[in-house]
Amino acid sequence: MSHNVIELNDSGVRVTRDGVVVCVSPGIVLLAERSVVCGVAAQARAQLQPRDIYQHFWQQLNEVPLRDARRFCRHHADLAYHHLASVLDAAGRPATALLVVPGHYDDAQLGLLLGIAQALRLQVTGLIDSSVAQLAGCAPAGRYAVVDIHRHHVCLSTVEVNTQVTRVASTAIEQAGLARIETAAVDLVAAALLSQAHFDALHEAHSAQLLHDQLPAWLQQARQHREVAVDIDYHGQRFSARIAARDFVHVVSMVLATVCERLPANVQVLTSAALGALPGALALLAPARALSVDAAYRGLAAHHGTFIDGSNGVSYTLQLPAAPTPQFEIDSATITRHAARRAPSHLLVGHDAYALAAAPLYLKANGGVAATADGALCALALQDEQAVLRVHGVAAHINGVPAAGASVVCAGDHITLGAGRALFIAIAVADTRAA
Repeated sequence: MSHNVIELNDSGVRVTRDGVVVCVSPGIVLLAERSVVCGVAAQARAQLQPRDIYQHFWQQLNEVPLRDARRFCRHHADLAYHHLASVLDAAGRPATALLVVPGHYDDAQLGLLLGIAQALRLQVTGLIDSSVAQLAGCAPAGRYAVVDIHRHHVCLSTVEVNTQVTRVASTAIEQAGLARIETAAVDLVAAALLSQAHFDALHEAHSAQLLHDQLPAWLQQARQHREVAVDIDYHGQRFSARIAARDFVHVVSMVLATVCERLPANVQVLTSAALGALPGALALLAPARALSVDAAYRGLAAHHGTFIDGSNGVSYTLQLPAAPTPQFEIDSATITRHAARRAPSHLLVGHDAYALAAAPLYLKANGGVAATADGALCALALQDEQAVLRVHGVAAHINGVPAAGASVVCAGDHITLGAGRALFIAIAVADTRAA
């Protein structure tokens, strides 16, 4: 019998069958005049028909009437029904599935979800909290903060792992979701195109849609390179711009700032794969590591037989046995380093770059720098053609990895400091005269 796991995260509802991903669909619905368009197809028309787009229905799973209710779509639950129907169609209409659900769902929302599944003739064999599912197959004993990004919020869960993996708390952090990051990043790209190519990409819906369509590739570039090359072909013309990767990091950092403020103390921070893939996210939340994209399926793989068959009700699982030999798929949450591994010439603090020299540059927990040691917690200086960070009794991390004593810092490295998670970025300023 095939084992199907459906992860209900509206940044991408995912169906995994026997370890193979068979469908990923963003939680977006477009209500056309006589039809309902879902997922990727709706996303591709979101800028062209913005008034017909709905994308809060998984977050606000309820029966409150829509502003433009139709006979076939009266409320958010109807939208969720149509979206889940399209997901099941794409997945070959599985008869049974385990549902991995976000931690913020209450009893009423879980009841609605089961009703939707029943109407679609999907037999739900279990409801499992997402943070528990993701950690059940990989987390050693300890206390964890699991940070998972959705379209319009971040779900922050606290999980205890010993012989059992147990979710002890969960909260939704509003206005920190993927949609807000996408909007801010598109604005950044549009501003660069306007200033560098004299092209207003947001003036027309079709060119705005092009920006949204290409944004995932640009965000990936921002994780791997110092500079992002933006190219738009529109009406037979090509418009180009260059954007520093740190500007995308800044966008992500601004949106996720409230998440940093809510992180509990003395816990290991784990992020979902989707959140960890955003430029600068792991450094911002350091010390942190990203879970693998298939963490939930792996966590449930050994437990399929423990869930009831659904004939006597469906259990909502907040606890699973811990893995006998836990091992994270990713050993450390690191920002992609540049192959050159050059020594930095400057330290980027906000929008200011401070030159490095043999005389130490002192870093403070409030994000400031100084030329004297007063109130400083660590120092960065050039020594034997290397940049060396010396830490004095403070929580400091380089690319999410704890740093103590003296550590070498390379161009592209992210330094986070203290409980306030102040961010400093080591950069190498190119000498254009050498070109």
